[in-house]
Amino acid sequence: MTTRVTDQGGINGDVFDDGVYDYVRKVTVGECSQGIAYIKIEYVRDGVVVEREHGKKTRTQTQAEFEVNHLDEYITWIWGTIRDDYVYGSRTIDIEHLAGLEELKPSRMDENPRSKFAVSELQFKTSCGRASQVFGSPGLPGKEFVLEGNNGTKLVGLHGRFGDFLCSIGAHFIFVPPVFKQVEPHGGIYGDDWDDGVYDCVRKVRVGEDADRVTSVEFVYSNGDQLITHSHGKLQQEHDRYGLISSLTFKTSKDRDSEVFGKPNGTKFVIMAKGFDKLVGFRGRSFGNRLTALGANFAVVVAPPVKKLEAKGANPGCKEWDDGIHEGVYKITFKLWLGDEYITSVEGHYGQRLPLSGIVRELTELIGFKYITMLKFKTNKGTYQALGNEEEDYEYVGESFVLGMEGHKIVGFHGKSAFGALHQIGVYVKPIDNP
Repeated sequence: MTTRVTDQGGINGDVFDDGVYDYVRKVTVGECSQGIAYIKIEYVRDGVVVEREHGKKTRTQTQAEFEVNHLDEYITWIWGTIRDDYVYGSRTIDIEHLAGLEELKPSRMDENPRSKFAVSELQFKTSCGRASQVFGSPGLPGKEFVLEGNNGTKLVGLHGRFGDFLCSIGAHFIFVPPVFKQVEPHGGIYGDDWDDGVYDCVRKVRVGEDADRVTSVEFVYSNGDQLITHSHGKLQQEHDRYGLISSLTFKTSKDRDSEVFGKPNGTKFVIMAKGFDKLVGFRGRSFGNRLTALGANFAVVVAPPVKKLEAKGANPGCKEWDDGIHEGVYKITFKLWLGDEYITSVEGHYGQRLPLSGIVRELTELIGFKYITMLKFKTNKGTYQALGNEEEDYEYVGESFVLGMEGHKIVGFHGKSAFGALHQIGVYVKPIDNP
């Protein structure tokens, strides 16, 4: 089932609606100083590429594109900004020179505030955590928006309005069912088959033991806000010569092992599915009050969630910048090559770097110019000072901050800068795959 997300932006221009396809393969954007002037989308339906174009393509535009890499990747959401200018058909109008255009003068245009809006920037992000460049140019002031589906995150079509520029943009999303794989039960061939099915995740496991064997298992699953419990004979990591599960051990995505339930005796087995990262249900066989075999249902986790942490610093009329999301940070401005390292946190200070005394200190405090004065990068292998080494004759006055999340690595930066200085810095973080 598809979800139609309402377009964001202005109400001027001609309406377009591309409809619904299997997925979006490539987006090409024509940008200029006023924002988005042209967009071409390559859709795929039943293996056939279908192109749709909107706006005006000219030689003066800068053309840029973003392409989906493979079949398992798809665009999940769209970020953008809206400029607040007087526009008509997405064409900027000089209000002081509207002779003969009475219907467009401010008194009429102010009846609907959206008459002033047009899309100034766009960015696309995928199921694999990749982000496109930011297309277009920011308007002053700018209002941010995000397009994404409620029950699924796969982009299958665009709609909106176009004049001389992109007035508004909306999207069609479709529910993406997760991909599952069943692992056949390990153990004996006797007993009744059972299969708990598939859930969001496994919340809790309880194991009953008797005579060094696993006699029963109880699984608590999470399905949205609902908890569902299933109980069976027993779970294990080994089975004895009679085909009964003798022991079980569970391992999590954080490499944390449970205690050993039961007593190892017999043939060892491991339940896992290569390329399928998350255990979402159990299946197996039970005979009487014994667990005779155990299998599982696994799901693909396409990409871990990426979070944007708020930038720290101040905002004295700065220009915003955003590098987007990447697999990791391999080189930073002070020429550190990280190799297999990854950045886990950034420590910084915002304010002023002042001499301990003297006229320079008094003048600096009087002017009040503040900026990022210290940056320190912490990786999984060490700590590196990039800016603001401690000096006996200076002190740092202002506010300190730390950017990062436990169990996450930094995969992108954003912030604000002005007057030749950095005034804000923020980060994107992603769960560490193999901590």
